[in-house]
Formats: sequence, structure tokens, C-alpha cells
Amino acid sequence: MDLTKYRNKLVGSEDERAVSPVIGVVLMVAVTVILAAVIAAMVMGMGDDLGDDNTPTVGTDMSANSDWDEEESEWEEFAYISHQSGDSIDGEDLDVVIRDENGAALTTLSGEAQDNEVGDNEFGINATLNGDDFTGEEFGGGSTITVETEGGEESDAAFYDIDEVEVQLIHTPSDGTVGTHTHEP
Repeated sequence: MDLTKYRNKLVGSEDERAVSPVIGVVLMVAVTVILAAVIAAMVMGMGDDLGDDNTPTVGTDMSANSDWDEEESEWEEFAYISHQSGDSIDGEDLDVVIRDENGAALTTLSGEAQDNEVGDNEFGINATLNGDDFTGEEFGGGSTITVETEGGEESDAAFYDIDEVEVQLIHTPSDGTVGTHTHEP
């Protein structure tokens, strides 16, 4: 019984075994190059700012005022944005952006009452943090931003004809979005 033919199948012939050392050398060179690149990046500080996003991480929730009446001419609460989890943010560092269904910004609120125009119509809109101006307040655990509107059916017609309103919270120092919610008035 001649086992050389089986030995060649298992171990390989002289011509086939030369591939193994070449692959070993290539793999060792690749590992060395990758290791050198990682060490160089650490020594030169290239990886220090990876993932260093200054936008706070905040979990928010928005609820609408079910008693909101578009014909009410006095200031009336429209929506509530509550802080659910995550980082606290100084009120001065927050903007509330109201957008229409096409994503166009209707107004940006920084905690002061404003008269804004949508088309040819003016409407009053305001945002408060914990019932007060944003200045000196902190949007943290248990905090609520209240969005209020003022006017009446005629002066606010363009605002009320919008099918969907997007309320976006912006952290102004990083210009990052910390929360986005939609509502159908």
C-alpha cells in the first residue's frame, strides 16, 4: 500500500507548500503596519477629538394642550415639551424652532414673547421654561417648556391652516438638535 499519494493530498506537494510562508510574511507585515499606525495616532494625539460632540444628550417628550382653541384671542398654551432624561441645559443655550410641514422655520424662540408673520398674517407666539423666561433657568429633570400662542381666527389664519407643526429644540453653542417633535394643530 503506497501512502505517498495520500500524503501529498493532506500535506501538499513541494510546489504547493511554498504558498504558506509567503502568506505568513504578508500577514506579519500587515499587522506591523496597522500596529505602527495605531501607536502613531495615539502618540500624536490624532484620536483625542473623536466622538467629542458637545451637543448634550437629552430625552424629551412633547404633549399638546387638548383644550387649545385656535379662535382664542388671549395667550393660550399650545404644547408642552418635558425633559425626560439626560443632560441639563442652561436656558440661555436653548432655542425653540417652530417649523411648518415643509420644514420651513416659522419662528425661533429664545424665551421672549414675539410677534411673527406667516404669509400676510401676524400671530403671537412665546415659549417659557418652567413658567418663566429662559434666562437663569435650566432645562433639566422635571423641567417643562411651554409654547403659547396669541391671536384669534383672523389674525392667525395662516398659522392655523398648517397641517403639521414641528417643534425643534436647538442647543445654540453646538448648533445641535436635542429634540424634535411634530404636532397637528
